[in-house]
Amino acid sequence: MEKSLKEKCMKLLYASSAFLGIAVVVVITIFLLSMGLPSMFEIGFFKFLFGTKWNPVNNEFGILPMIVNTIIVTAFSGLIGVTIGRFTAIFICYFVRPKLKKILMQLVQLLAGIPSVLFGFFGVQVLVPLFSALSSSGVGYGVMTSSIILGIMILPTVISISVTSLENADPLHIEGALALGASREQSIFKVAVPSAKTGLMSAAILGIGRAVGETMAIVMVSGNIPDFATSFFQGIRTLTGNIVLEMSYAEGLHEGALVATGVVLFVMILCVTVGLNVYKTKSGKIKKGKSIVIDKCVGTGNPQYVLSRSKEKAMKGFSLGCTSMTMISLVGIVLFILVMGVPHLSFDFVFGSFEYGGAITLLPSIVTTLMLIGLTVLMSVPIGVMTAIFLCEYTKNDSKFVKIVRMSIETLAGIPSIIFGLFGMMFFCELIGMGYSIMAGALTLTLMNLPTIIRTTEQAILEVPQSLREASYALGVGKTTTIFRIVLPSAMGGILNGVILSIGRIVSESAVVLFTVGSTKSMPTSPMSSGISLAVYMYILAGEGLHVNEAYGAAVVLLAIVFIINLASNFTKKFAQRKNIKI
Repeated sequence: MEKSLKEKCMKLLYASSAFLGIAVVVVITIFLLSMGLPSMFEIGFFKFLFGTKWNPVNNEFGILPMIVNTIIVTAFSGLIGVTIGRFTAIFICYFVRPKLKKILMQLVQLLAGIPSVLFGFFGVQVLVPLFSALSSSGVGYGVMTSSIILGIMILPTVISISVTSLENADPLHIEGALALGASREQSIFKVAVPSAKTGLMSAAILGIGRAVGETMAIVMVSGNIPDFATSFFQGIRTLTGNIVLEMSYAEGLHEGALVATGVVLFVMILCVTVGLNVYKTKSGKIKKGKSIVIDKCVGTGNPQYVLSRSKEKAMKGFSLGCTSMTMISLVGIVLFILVMGVPHLSFDFVFGSFEYGGAITLLPSIVTTLMLIGLTVLMSVPIGVMTAIFLCEYTKNDSKFVKIVRMSIETLAGIPSIIFGLFGMMFFCELIGMGYSIMAGALTLTLMNLPTIIRTTEQAILEVPQSLREASYALGVGKTTTIFRIVLPSAMGGILNGVILSIGRIVSESAVVLFTVGSTKSMPTSPMSSGISLAVYMYILAGEGLHVNEAYGAAVVLLAIVFIINLASNFTKKFAQRKNIKI
């Protein structure tokens, strides 16, 4: 009886953690709508959405130029990032040796861990002067610079998901095509790639979703002028940039209009998420009812399906070119930061004592960042792990509750950081009364990092052999004990990997921290103290234009932390492989 009661209590605890994901999405949605819609209707619904003037001084709040600019930049960045990312994934998956493939994928992971502030800083220091010299207007900010930076930023998402999808494609498709006389290039581009189209489309949609929600890098390179883009080299402003630029001093209707801007952005992201789920569902039904007929593609000699020899070489060469551009982008950004930043590093700059108005030092920002990491991990890991346990060990995949939980997790994963920042500022800082504080930032980052913890833990638990559980149950061991003594230790590599990935996101996050923790440059004394993270400090140093050398030095420190996190992630993967767990 006691054993049964214990099992029921633990199941209730796991279910409560899973329910939290649903509750967070509902609360964020209700809170944003309740704060944004009244202002939207006070301004005028159509006047707000289709107005062309944004001038808070005259109570003019039209966001149509920013909606159009967001769509334009997203479209061009998607064209760049999705195209290069997809062909890079094809080259990595099919045209390189296994050892080189591992090296290239590790470089892609390093690119994924680079904070958006570093991309923006690179854009300001390299691309903006370059395009200023090339453009007839002498302006380097605008659509072109923003699209290139965003295109590079979404490359890791597109590449990693595309590679996974291509690896999961049935190898018999290629073997069958080769047996029917097709060349290797024909087999890859006309059979393997089409068979993985669902995963490739998912990679494209998720990459575009990230482009829509990007904030800090766009603020640094767009020019931030709230007008329609009439050329590639003209200052523009996006929806995310509009929020982060003016929220710090907005009041009354102005503040409500910015929140309403967040509502519009939130709806756009929800549309992307729902569209992805609908596409996956339809593609799944098509796959169940219709298989790929290889001889249709290569066996009949139909010119619609057969590549000429020149086209084969062109496609392979284009894939090599895209891979080269990806790696050059990564190496170029890293080398630029190191060359410009290392000479400005010193012990006093990194670890010196700080007094307000004195010399610049990174120590307070490092301490703030470490406190954010500790508090966020302490809160997010137990909730995320318990949710994953509930989904893997106590539910069936076809249950309605599980579908709702998974939908909520996917929605949380797709919400832009600026939306989390808005919610954290209004809910934790203002409504709860925490003010700008490290605790408010940690709570907001906890909500933002839950999907990462849940997904990686769930994957690791699913990879634990079912035979281990059955052996434990056969010996009379209860479910709870089996989970804690058998399942979780076996899945520890995947869990640690999820924790490290979330730490990387905490280190690189700037919009959420700026809105909830603040930008106080003094040393924090408690979790309720305000502070400034390393990423935010670098953003401020770069934006001021007075401390560019110090910004380079901060960029090197930030890059070093990202590199250490990547090494730790690789170590946990090797640890998991020793446990015979595939992450």
